[in-house]
Amino acid sequence: MPILINLSPNAKLADLKLAFKLLLAPHKWLKGEGLDQLNQTFKNYFQADLALGFKSGRAALWMALKALGLKPGDEILLQAFTCVVVPNAIRFNGARPVFVDTQPNSFNISLTDLKKKISFKTRAIIVQHIFGYPDNLKAIKQLCRQYKLVLIEDCAQSLGAEYQGQKVGTWGDMAFFSFGRDKMISSVSGGLLLVNRPEFSSRVKHFYQVFKPASPWFVFKNLCHPLIFVLVKPLYFTCQWKKFSLGKAILFIFQCLHLVDKPVQLIELQGKQPKNQLQKLPNAMALMAQQQFDQLKWNLCQRRAIADLYLKELSALAVKPQPEQRPAYLRLPLLVSQPAKLLQLAKKQQVILGDWYQYLIAPRGVDLTRLGYHSGNCLHAEKLAVQVVNLPTYPKLSWTQVKKIINIVKQYAHQYEK
Repeated sequence: MPILINLSPNAKLADLKLAFKLLLAPHKWLKGEGLDQLNQTFKNYFQADLALGFKSGRAALWMALKALGLKPGDEILLQAFTCVVVPNAIRFNGARPVFVDTQPNSFNISLTDLKKKISFKTRAIIVQHIFGYPDNLKAIKQLCRQYKLVLIEDCAQSLGAEYQGQKVGTWGDMAFFSFGRDKMISSVSGGLLLVNRPEFSSRVKHFYQVFKPASPWFVFKNLCHPLIFVLVKPLYFTCQWKKFSLGKAILFIFQCLHLVDKPVQLIELQGKQPKNQLQKLPNAMALMAQQQFDQLKWNLCQRRAIADLYLKELSALAVKPQPEQRPAYLRLPLLVSQPAKLLQLAKKQQVILGDWYQYLIAPRGVDLTRLGYHSGNCLHAEKLAVQVVNLPTYPKLSWTQVKKIINIVKQYAHQYEK
């Protein structure tokens, strides 16, 4: 079986059965107890004041920013090396994103650069736990208290991670999660907002009242997604000719039928807000997310065991966690001198590794000028974007597959790393 890092890697047999069962029960697509149950699960797990599910993580972030009552000229600080949907959510709320550099050879935010960029216009800091590695939450929270700023945690990649023994998502005033196709838990598309301050809870509830569930077509596509990839994955490298294969051809057909969407739409690359983005998580998607959340403990255990082996065998290239960090390890990042060579070498052996993020603000095609980023603003983050390759840690990986990946990286290192 090919190793594909981003094609519904979490989906197990139980998830496929649930998706198929829900496909045959359209009366459960939009309405039911699934969303209320998922909201309560997250509220209890994080001991939060409020938890609400959304159509996507970016919609949850939009709501968090909406609750701040932002005005034109307000600034939101966020670290560079991110996805375009984060600065877009800031812009869609009328504020300006200000990008902060990372630490050298680390995906965590630079406290030095963060302090420099706080101004009287700053309203909030969005801290991103990239790849599931918790950021320096204690120091960042102290800065927020000092300057009376709101702290929003981007936990899209870090469900289950801890910093100094405390769950990420509980440090900030608000936190948001993603249930995208390759996140810690998946409903193919979906997200959730966690609110830890009552004054923000009342505002969020007020705005949330006008949100409607996503459409039946949206639900249908998402339920088909894991079933489609059961067919695509085994054939991904079958009948290869140049860049084409049987699996890719099948995937292309489903994309043409609009049954499989790209994670980021073209309109988002252009800095515009898609229609129907601001919606609630439908019942069927909540049920999918809940089933995977129920397996979160096992999920984390498997990922950490796989990451431990990577860290042991590939210590010269792997980004190591700090003692106070307990990562969720959505992926295990490497820093290499020639990432394209490693990706190519792996692909020849039917392994697709991750390229999050080849671009400072991903994916390819983002208009950086529109977002307010200028070359040289975040030098360390720019360097990371041309060095990073990430290894899969999803729980379905066998130890034989993990060792195969390790051998590929060692083969690359022997040829290209000094």
